[in-house]
Amino acid sequence: MPLLALALMSAAAAQAPAQNSSEITALTACRAIAEPEARLACYDKAAGNLEQAIATKQVTVLTRKDVRETKRSLFGFSVPKLPFFGGDDEPESKQIIAKVASVRSTGYGKFQFKLDDGAWWETTEGTRFGELPSAGQNVTIKRGTMGNYFILFPGIQPLRGRRVS
Repeated sequence: MPLLALALMSAAAAQAPAQNSSEITALTACRAIAEPEARLACYDKAAGNLEQAIATKQVTVLTRKDVRETKRSLFGFSVPKLPFFGGDDEPESKQIIAKVASVRSTGYGKFQFKLDDGAWWETTEGTRFGELPSAGQNVTIKRGTMGNYFILFPGIQPLRGRRVS
């Protein structure tokens, strides 16, 4: 459901350039006031309004670290470019390295596995000898072309796969 909300929000974001909230605009407008006491009063009022907006979740402040972690958690999903995810100033991740939390066979040498961050992936082709990775093992997932992902486990040939949840 959250991905649907992100997709809907992206359509609106693509139509209009990103704008600051009214609370941020009011705060930055205080700089234009020449009189020190009036400027301080403006800052106090605007900061209070911003604090209230954050407390009531009308405004959310994201650090660059928050954005990186969110992007990493969405790796493997097709998510449109969103202005609050940093735009083009940070290159898109081409791979992730994680630990396998659990593995289950889906037959014919294919399997699903859960990463330590809760993401589920599955292979779309079987292994040669039905070999499965084990929990605790590292995995590297690389972005390929045309929506493909390559999954690399130590000791197993590279496999194509996709993110399922």
